[in-house]
Amino acid sequence: FQCREFKVRDLTIKAFVRNPDVQMECDREHFDFFWDSDIVGQVIWEPSFILAEYVMDNRQSISGKRVIELGSGVALPSIIASSFADVSVASDNNASALALAETAWSLNAEALSQEQHNFQTKFIDWRKPVDEALRGSFDYVLAADVI
Repeated sequence: FQCREFKVRDLTIKAFVRNPDVQMECDREHFDFFWDSDIVGQVIWEPSFILAEYVMDNRQSISGKRVIELGSGVALPSIIASSFADVSVASDNNASALALAETAWSLNAEALSQEQHNFQTKFIDWRKPVDEALRGSFDYVLAADVI
């Protein structure tokens, strides 16, 4: 894993990602490799940047709200949402990706002016019913490139 800096509008976010060069090399030929391994959630894909920019551009709407990101992987949009939201939850079925998301949040907490830990991760097994605690308790549901 490598710690990389990613620019989202005027904000620079640090995150650990698996083989950052993979992002540039992914094509149809490599799809089966990604699908069959845990690497999918450990790479920041282009739709995550687009969603993160959307979150930045709509921070007034998100301010003070409860946000959950489905299939978050490394959770770039959720981390940014934690700057404005009352609660920001990154959810995925990849425990390694969620651990990377927690680490990334910790690396960026000061830059995001976080006085409290309002960022959470939640492991969700998509093959099972959703935990009752998650039902109906969010104002915004974020998802980018969920497979």
